[in-house]
Amino acid sequence: MTDAAQIPHILARRARHISAPAPPRPGALRVTTRAHPAGTVITLAGDLDIATAALLTDHPWHRVAGPGPRLVADLSALTFCDGTGLSALLLLHCRAFDDYGWLRLAAASTVMHRLLRITGLDPVLRAFPGIDEAFTAPAFAVQAHDAAAPGTAPPPARCRTPTRNDLPW
Repeated sequence: MTDAAQIPHILARRARHISAPAPPRPGALRVTTRAHPAGTVITLAGDLDIATAALLTDHPWHRVAGPGPRLVADLSALTFCDGTGLSALLLLHCRAFDDYGWLRLAAASTVMHRLLRITGLDPVLRAFPGIDEAFTAPAFAVQAHDAAAPGTAPPPARCRTPTRNDLPW
């Protein structure tokens, strides 16, 4: 049996144990945003997957970026990306594009380049070797069929977030 004088100490120990935050799981995503002279850098570190994609899509990057956001996602510390993570990056691109801005990727791994190529997203989510290269690249590459009549190409279509009506079921 415990002494009555020990009860407050035991309760305090239990309260500390209960209120202590759970340690982050290995590979948990960390999203940080910082200003760059040419725009905004969003650094992703850890795993971008179904369990962590909401951290990116719900991140308040627009508070730093402002209107017409020029965003570069620094993927140098990204250790894993699945289809849900790729969808989160695409959603971020669409949000920036709808606000007359863009998202580019910097320091993507070989696996990420391959994922972009296989899915056909490499022209949309353009990847560059570094942050500065991503900011200084031209906004839109001129296609071969546009070279004959410069300035006559139609403006790019706006991104549209899928709705429930777009689902096949």
